Amino acid sequence: MLFTRVPPSDFRLFLKIASTRNSYINQFVHMYEVKEYERMNCFLSFDGKSGYCLKGKEIVSVFSEVKGRGKGIVLDAIGRGGDSLDCFDGSHLVGFYKSSGFKVVKSEANWNGKELPSVVYMRL
Repeated sequence: MLFTRVPPSDFRLFLKIASTRNSYINQFVHMYEVKEYERMNCFLSFDGKSGYCLKGKEIVSVFSEVKGRGKGIVLDAIGRGGDSLDCFDGSHLVGFYKSSGFKVVKSEANWNGKELPSVVYMRL
């Protein structure tokens, strides 16, 4: 899968569109403000239905509306220097990222409430 660097405003627009069409993306993917994305490198697939950003070496805002693209997203991000990320426990994401070589380095209670899943921090 080929990902192209895009302007932060374009990335946020495509993520916002995806989050309105997919409740999983809306629930589990953090959407930053454009000003925050301007300090990151943002990447989208050719059709705008998948993407991620690099905040330094941290992989953030990973999303895909197309099943089966996750591995390609992660490999592309790693190839561009990404080496850390966080995700929610209790979803398939922890196991998925482990299968790509990430290891859990810390887990903590969700800062948005006790009823929500813990946040898991991972690193290569």
